[in-house]
Amino acid sequence: LAPPSLIDPNLYILSGGDDRAVKITKIDENNEAECVANFEGFLSIVSYCTFIPPNNKFIFATSFDCNAHVWDAYSGRLIVRLEGHTDSILDGSVSKDGKLALTSSMDGIVRLWCLQTYRCLRIYKHHAHKKWIKCVQFCFNNAHPDYFYTAGLDNRLVIAKAVAPKVVKPAKKKDYRTVSKMKVNSWTKSRGKKN
Repeated sequence: LAPPSLIDPNLYILSGGDDRAVKITKIDENNEAECVANFEGFLSIVSYCTFIPPNNKFIFATSFDCNAHVWDAYSGRLIVRLEGHTDSILDGSVSKDGKLALTSSMDGIVRLWCLQTYRCLRIYKHHAHKKWIKCVQFCFNNAHPDYFYTAGLDNRLVIAKAVAPKVVKPAKKKDYRTVSKMKVNSWTKSRGKKN
């Protein structure tokens, strides 16, 4: 369910199902429901879908076809297909700030994705080898926003920390050349003398 808007009094529900589609259904003030958007592209059942906070402009969804998709909720354009799992994705979760996403799979792996660069940041193997991980969920407790929970068919509940690697940008070398110096150098080389 998209959070209510001050501009639009209608409710918007996001759903995914066996028809391999993700849909947005609008419920107006008279409780009349109407499908207003249909997102297609998965090859199998949709296992999870949600609006990406904080502005709900994008949709994050996972499928049994081993992929996750990010769509623009307004234009319907597919932004990216996140690939990497080798078996069906059973569940997903998006962080409270909308910067990170998690996917859990039948391959026994949890993947941490960056929703800004659309890259896999980490792979977690906390459960028994090749045991399905049925669900994954970010902690929405303000004291621990970077923790998440997973539950698998190995009868384990795991609490882990979503650690995103820090990106260190290389320091820019200062260029002391100026346009006038470059012109002088070019004139010197071409005429053989300094002006």
